[in-house]
Amino acid sequence: RQRKKDKNDMKTHILNTGGTLGMVGGRPALSAKELLEGINVPSGIEITLEDFPLRQDSTNVMHKDRVQIGELIARAYDEHDAFVVLHGTDSLAETCAFFSMLFKLSLQKPVFVIGAQMEKEESGTDVPMQIANTLRVADAFIHNSVVGVYSVCLGDVLHGARVRKRRDSDFSAFYTPGIHPVAQAWPHVLIQEWARRKDGVLEV
Repeated sequence: RQRKKDKNDMKTHILNTGGTLGMVGGRPALSAKELLEGINVPSGIEITLEDFPLRQDSTNVMHKDRVQIGELIARAYDEHDAFVVLHGTDSLAETCAFFSMLFKLSLQKPVFVIGAQMEKEESGTDVPMQIANTLRVADAFIHNSVVGVYSVCLGDVLHGARVRKRRDSDFSAFYTPGIHPVAQAWPHVLIQEWARRKDGVLEV
């Protein structure tokens, strides 16, 4: 359920690039608007939706596609406080790593790349949980000045530069070897003290 816009809302940009979470009958078809239908948007967040020109299975995502996604984030950067990229899980880790290298320390806002193991219309789907949890984390990160590239997997918020896929047939598909989650998303958002915060020098 989306709320009425308030002038003081934090602005989150959601970019839909395809993947399992947007599929219907095995083919990427759902728009960002359709994926957000029925999702509870936290109070204080205004969302804008965008569909990537080519919504596809992430095994087909190429370097040029990641460059274009990065360009879309850069284009929307000044007008938004956080960014969520809806993505397939097969190459999600590669996209997270690419964004971590692309933006490096210049990124002074949070970017989340998330996927799901099931289609939205399937019984028992994880899509609503993944999106709702990510919006809750985005809200908390904005208010606590946490910046960088991350992925949300169930209740774990994972560092984008370290995230890896460990299995295909489990909701807990991702982890970060050698590093604990940056935050926990459930039941409340708990951010680790060592999470990266805005750099005052870069903000000037």
